[in-house]
Amino acid sequence: MLELVQTSSMLIGSYEAAKELSQKDKADLLVISDSHGGFHNLLSVVEHFGPQCDGLVFCGDGMEDIGRLLDRAASTPELMDALPPVLACVKGNNDVETYFFQSMAVQVPRDLVFEAARHRIFMTHGHHYKLYTGSSFLWEKAKSCKANITFYGHSHIACVAAKRRSSLILNPGSCSLPRGGQPRCFAIVHLEAKKSAPSWTFYSLSEEGGDPYDGYAREKI
Repeated sequence: MLELVQTSSMLIGSYEAAKELSQKDKADLLVISDSHGGFHNLLSVVEHFGPQCDGLVFCGDGMEDIGRLLDRAASTPELMDALPPVLACVKGNNDVETYFFQSMAVQVPRDLVFEAARHRIFMTHGHHYKLYTGSSFLWEKAKSCKANITFYGHSHIACVAAKRRSSLILNPGSCSLPRGGQPRCFAIVHLEAKKSAPSWTFYSLSEEGGDPYDGYAREKI
């Protein structure tokens, strides 16, 4: 269950929860992006997949939807229980820097670094990193942060932009406005402290919550 506080690391959730996530032997991260006002799509994903995950990662463009989610959870115990104990968010090009949820001022950074299952993760929306010229700028930024995993959004295309040894750059696609003929989708990324290489599954959004979706798992940007 998520505690509605923001730590100095910019994560939402208690300090204890963030520390526990960083030190877990195994962790599943629910990675979503670009809801663009599609609150009920975001809600459906969290209700179905949140309970089985250790962290919720939102890669921008839909912070108002995140706010609605947190506001509803504050008055809905079942939804609060469904939320993973740590929420990581970054600012998209259609978001602002500060939101007020449950009278709490939430600062939304452009970039964020955190740890899960002893992996170091860099996340960003991506519009500052020249995505349409390739992933080299993301690689360089992740390297400077000493992160082996990168999550980003913006393109609305679910893909693994690149994978080199134990490093991964992943875009979960858009849960509301997909491009490139894709369905509305998101991803779950599985991390293990004793394994350098993460694994992942893309899911298409359906009325049942989601179906495995692997058609774009190796597509390059």
